[in-house]
Amino acid sequence: MKKLFLFLLVIVAIAAMPKTTLAQTSTTADVTLKTPLVLTKTAELHFGTLMTTTAAGTCALSTAGARTPSGGVSLSAQTTVSAAAYSVSGEASAGFAITLPADGVVTVSDGGGHSMNVNSFVAREAAAGADGTTGTLSGAGAQTFTVGATLVVGASQATGSYTGTFNVSVDYN
Repeated sequence: MKKLFLFLLVIVAIAAMPKTTLAQTSTTADVTLKTPLVLTKTAELHFGTLMTTTAAGTCALSTAGARTPSGGVSLSAQTTVSAAAYSVSGEASAGFAITLPADGVVTVSDGGGHSMNVNSFVAREAAAGADGTTGTLSGAGAQTFTVGATLVVGASQATGSYTGTFNVSVDYN
């Protein structure tokens, strides 16, 4: 009888305990899909032909393709010069960011152990009219931009033909 009484007491105690209820809520999951950006190079970065002296110098190439020498660098008029140029396509009227190389990352070399740094990269979106690293695609989802930079020429830099590569990328803002 004690066992039965104890069993009934446990049952009553369990029945008297507060009941827990399952709490739940509805949550929405969403996503926005955009047309992938496509970046196409349409022109290379050409500093053209330069002459050097025993003094170090630079050649700044603007986003419009104009060169400005300094120090021991002078310009040759018999040369092809151009800022790098790109076209971007993607989501109509969307903003995008341009990522350019940092200073000290890009070098050009002559293949014979001589090199020069290319620094101070700058971009200009065609519609913006000012240098910057952002742009906006047109209502048709297209835009163009140019890139200039500064070539750092060493004192008594070895003559020759120098080449190198660099990366430019774009992403939606």
